[in-house]
Amino acid sequence: MRHKNLLICITAIALAVSCIFWPSLVSSYQDQKMRDRVELDKVEDTSDIQTDTLSIKEKLSLIIQTNDSDGEIAVTNQSYDWGSAELDSLKKICLNELKKLKQKGMFPKVTLDKNTMVFYDTTTTYLDTKNYSRRLRVHSITVQSADKSLRIIIDDSSHKILAIDNVEGFGIRASDADRIVKTWGEYLELTEESIMKAKKGYRFVKYKAGKENVCYMFVFYSKENAEEGELSIFPEKDYGQQVSEEK
Repeated sequence: MRHKNLLICITAIALAVSCIFWPSLVSSYQDQKMRDRVELDKVEDTSDIQTDTLSIKEKLSLIIQTNDSDGEIAVTNQSYDWGSAELDSLKKICLNELKKLKQKGMFPKVTLDKNTMVFYDTTTTYLDTKNYSRRLRVHSITVQSADKSLRIIIDDSSHKILAIDNVEGFGIRASDADRIVKTWGEYLELTEESIMKAKKGYRFVKYKAGKENVCYMFVFYSKENAEEGELSIFPEKDYGQQVSEEK
């Protein structure tokens, strides 16, 4: 009888303790499940953001909107510590795209082979904060071949070169302008809407990109300004109309 009463007493104490701690244990378990769910959702959202489905024209439109977006286009610059395999892959991609331009007659004097040096500079990401599907990642790359060098901006997904700057040692002249403008449009598969010859050494070429007018500016430097680079090609908003046409 005494043992039976002791068992009843122990059972009662156990029930009392469980009543105190059980809600807390259940809540803790539910919180953990919720945290696990939230983390899973974050991963799924991130993968959606990283999806790149824009056309070349839409990517150019995203770049030129940066200065007039009132902060809607987020721009981040990072420098990654890539391994040798990744750098080798990037070098192969860059040389392949430059060879396409060379085959079209854009850089006839440059040698592109295993001795050509490719240096990774930075990675820039453009993201429309109101429409995550509008996203672009580009790499800034410096290429050196003998005494010739240039800096290119290359699209991470399509591998297309979107801009060229600081071209040195290629002997490019202003008289090459029409040929280079034509070659560039063919390379990016862009249809010209208009070409404006502005002040000496400048060409403004307008393309249609969705609702935006994408204008590429081609700058051909004279010999006096060779230290600034002999050629620059970069996307701009339609500033061509603000410059009087060269007579």
